[in-house]
Formats: sequence, C-alpha cells, structure tokens
Amino acid sequence: MQPKLSRIQHGPFRSFLYRDYRLVWICATSSSIANWMLKTAIAWLVLEMTRSPVLITVAFAVFAIPSVFIGPFAGVWSDKYSRKKLLVIVWIISCVCSIILGLLVLADFQDVWLFFLLTALIGSSMPIVFVCSQTYIYDIVGPNNALNGISLWSLGLRLVGAAGAIIGGFIIESSGIYLAVFIAAMAYGVAIVAVIAIRHVDAKGDLDGSSVLDNLKSGLSVIKGSGLLIGVVILAIIAEAFGYGISAIFPILADVGVFGVGAFGLGIMNGAFGVGGVLGSIILAGLRTLERLGSLLVLVLLVCGFLLLGLSLSNYF
Repeated sequence: MQPKLSRIQHGPFRSFLYRDYRLVWICATSSSIANWMLKTAIAWLVLEMTRSPVLITVAFAVFAIPSVFIGPFAGVWSDKYSRKKLLVIVWIISCVCSIILGLLVLADFQDVWLFFLLTALIGSSMPIVFVCSQTYIYDIVGPNNALNGISLWSLGLRLVGAAGAIIGGFIIESSGIYLAVFIAAMAYGVAIVAVIAIRHVDAKGDLDGSSVLDNLKSGLSVIKGSGLLIGVVILAIIAEAFGYGISAIFPILADVGVFGVGAFGLGIMNGAFGVGGVLGSIILAGLRTLERLGSLLVLVLLVCGFLLLGLSLSNYF
C-alpha cells in the first residue's frame, strides 16, 4: 500500500491528492466547457444573423478585448482581494449574462450589438479567472508541485474545453443555439458551487496599504527592468495575435461557401484547436525544470506558423 501511495505522491497526477486543488480543477473545467460552448454558439449566431465575416471576427474580438484592459489589473486584484470572492463574482456575472443571452436567442432578438455587449462582459472574466486560479494552485500545492498543478489545470481546460466545443456544435446543429447557451450557464453554476466549497484561506489583501494603481506600476517596472520578461511578453502577444486569433475565421471556414460543415463542423474545428492545447499541456507537465523553456516556446511558434500556412492552402476539412 505504501509503495503505491508513494508512486501517487510523486506521479504525474500528484496535485489531485489535495482536496482544494480538485475543486479548483472542477471550477476550471466547468468554466472552460461554458467558454467554448459560448464561443461556438455566439460565432454561429452572428453568422446566421448577419452573414458578415467582419462581424464574426468582431464577435471574437469583443470576447478577447476586455482581457487587454483588465489583464494588467487582474494580478493586483488577486493579491489585494479575496480570490474566492473574485471568482464567485465573475462567474455569477458570466452565468447571468449567459442566461440573458439564451433568453434573447429564444425570443429571436435581432440586435447583434447587445449580444456583443453580453459577450464582452463574459470575456472580461477570463483574465481574473486565469490569474486567481493559478495563484490558488500555487498556494494549495506548494512551489514543488506548482508546475505539475498548473500543467494539469491547463490540461483540463484544453481537454474539457475541446469536448465542450464539439458537444456545443452538436447541440446547436440538433436542438438550437439557445440550448447550448443555457447549458453554458449551468456550467458556470457548477464552477460557482465548486469555488464556494474551497476551504483554503488566501491572503487578506496587501498589508502595505498601497493602491491597486501603485501595485500595477510596481509590476510594470519589474517587467521593464527584465529583458527576459519583456521577451516572454512579446512572444505571448505574437502567439495570441497570430496563433489563437486564427479561431476567429473558423465560422467562415465552416460556412456553406467554404467547407460547408455547419455548426457541428465549427465545433469540431474549435475542439481540434483545444486538442492542440492538450498536447502542449502534456509536454509541459512532463518537464521537471524550466530550463530551455524559451527555446521550446520559439520552436512551438515556428511550428504553428507552418501549420497556419498549411491551413491556408488546404482544400479539405
């Protein structure tokens, strides 16, 4: 019995030994299902309403743009305020917005800009969820297991998110957009219940009394003074803009004029995108140190560039 326990404690799934980590993981996977279902549903909704490639890409933009403005503050808020309360608040907002969105779809509401507003509110939660979840994981499993815990968390996001996209596409195709949106709202509800059940008590704010803006300036000064961090930020921007952003054209590819595979095909494309993230998470989880991680990141970006070139030349779904 003891050798088996020892293997678990030192194995690739060792972070799951912590009860609160399991709850954080459930929160992440539930919200990931909701996010990917909503992305698929909103993209297909805008496509059906407008048939406009420009507005489809706008739909993806309004989901992501709030992160640009909220992201720099998310880390400061995570240090200064209760992470549990922040997560509960943002997931309640996402849940309520999803319910409203589903009711509007059910009522055949045609104002696309209101859909964009609700999408932006949901998207604004993402940087807070990412930062609070990762710092929660670090506190719960400790520095020795932090890389393993964050990698498994990321693996869950991608794997379950991919399934959520495919299932969402199937639901849209078979039952309608509104049902996929309501299921997404329920998934946010699961995340709310799970985070409330977490027992871990995080730091109660910044003891030096500095403001959020002061903490933000301090963080930016650290980045400015480190060439390594500047390089990482630049690579992250490139990956987001030219890699992750490619999913904005998936609805156009799924439409009748290109591949003609419908909402289910769109879900499969989004799901395949998530599967790629799963492979990356598995590789990251297998790393024991962070040595040569920068070289690996550059290599991955180069491979992604060639894959995007292949996608642009492909005639097959």
